[in-house]
Amino acid sequence: MNAAAYTPIVVMAYLIGSVPTAFIIARLAGGIDIRKHGSGNAGATNVFRTVGKAAGTACFLCDAGKGLAAVILAGALFPATGLPGELLAFAAVVAGHNWPVFLGFRGGKGMATMIGGFLGIAPWVVLSCILLWLLVVTLSRYVSLGSIAAAAAIPLFLWLYGHGAVLIVFGALLGILAVIRHRSNIKRLLSGTENKIGQKIIAKKQDTRNNNQTIPNDQ
Repeated sequence: MNAAAYTPIVVMAYLIGSVPTAFIIARLAGGIDIRKHGSGNAGATNVFRTVGKAAGTACFLCDAGKGLAAVILAGALFPATGLPGELLAFAAVVAGHNWPVFLGFRGGKGMATMIGGFLGIAPWVVLSCILLWLLVVTLSRYVSLGSIAAAAAIPLFLWLYGHGAVLIVFGALLGILAVIRHRSNIKRLLSGTENKIGQKIIAKKQDTRNNNQTIPNDQ
């Protein structure tokens, strides 16, 4: 098939991925520019930590929805392109999320969008990655470590479930990309400065106590 036949798929999927869900949700729910708070990452985890659980969950679902929508639309609107078309849509929607044209090419890390994309192609792999993520996060309390482990395990799960070499290589490349996007988290994990689940809440409580203690002095 002519390469030009895939161009509409790539453009469509990239624009879907570029929808800045984290930015929009953080602005609506918290009145903030998510890029200037927390880790500065325009993704669901930063929204979860900075704005709250409801906003973070909504952001995760929307980001995953972008990946799923791109794959489904590629298959529905361009059926002649087959699996190559779906994989191109998958890659383009992740690229759009990571480097969105609407946010100056500064986006998220792509994990939720990858989950949505694989949900449309290999749903059992998604379930396995989520279970692995939950296990690692439960044991370590590090969200980023769970994401890195899940990303690294994508090609293994694809192989275990009997998928072909093309999809396994594709999954390995996306997994590598996700790990690279977490390089700042890896540095903090190695230095022992990465935030654990619950640390932000503790910090808030400490700040509140400190503020309460300074009030009498101000008066």
